[in-house]
Amino acid sequence: MIKFSDKITKNITDLDTVYADVLSKMSIEERITYCEILIKTTEDFLMKNELFLHKTIKIKSLEIISAAQIEVKELKKQIKRIKKN
Repeated sequence: MIKFSDKITKNITDLDTVYADVLSKMSIEERITYCEILIKTTEDFLMKNELFLHKTIKIKSLEIISAAQIEVKELKKQIKRIKKN
């Protein structure tokens, strides 16, 4: 479930309670897949409903996309570090 908080954050675990509680304990690959799906579905949601959404929902949706993109980037860095060792 997506949690909309008043504070601005770039951390996916602060925005998405499912990710924080469940998925953060899964493998890096599963977490990347989840974030990529979250990005795609949120982008699709914004595109389909752009004219009807309240500004706050648009902003929070963009925050979710941004946080998920950052998480994917960080997870891919972790994979590279693991492969180096």
